[in-house]
Amino acid sequence: MANKITSVNISIPYKCPGNIIRHNAVLFDVYSIDGHYKAVPCLNEGERRIANLPQELLFNYEHGKPFSHRGLLDGNFHAIEEIVRQLQQQKLI
Repeated sequence: MANKITSVNISIPYKCPGNIIRHNAVLFDVYSIDGHYKAVPCLNEGERRIANLPQELLFNYEHGKPFSHRGLLDGNFHAIEEIVRQLQQQKLI
């Protein structure tokens, strides 16, 4: 069962016309599910596509480190790391 533990704002790079990268704040709802975590970006489908974000980021936190369910080559691992930093600051993990 998923339990919402918090919401966090993190900076996500967006690719704009002309190959310009801008960082925009994105709100994520974070859930704890049976020892795992799920972060859901509060964006519509079009915004998620522009930000190159999936519907949800799934990860574990073990031995003081986050591990993406998508593996070592997860292109959104930077977002997971920032979410974990904010969870640590809030003393939620």
